[in-house]
Amino acid sequence: MPPSSRAPGPASPDSPPETLEGLKQLLAAIDRREVEIRLGASSRRVLAVLIESPQRTAVSSISQLAELTGVNASTFSRLAQRLGYEASAGFRMSFARR
Repeated sequence: MPPSSRAPGPASPDSPPETLEGLKQLLAAIDRREVEIRLGASSRRVLAVLIESPQRTAVSSISQLAELTGVNASTFSRLAQRLGYEASAGFRMSFARR
């Protein structure tokens, strides 16, 4: 689908969620295939784990989160980019905003 015809949803790669609730809605939309974003099993699992621990996610370093979830730190950068964030810091900050 071209960007102008994306299915409506809580976010698109052009406008990443700014809040934890927005991330939850985006994950649900991804699972229902309502948005163009597709996640591999590892990225999907990581996002779910991060959503379950929003306070820890907001204050932890990428290295700490990688250790917590058992993936390489680069997975977070790729996940953040796939969700539309320019940097992983913006991704992490969305967990602090309810």
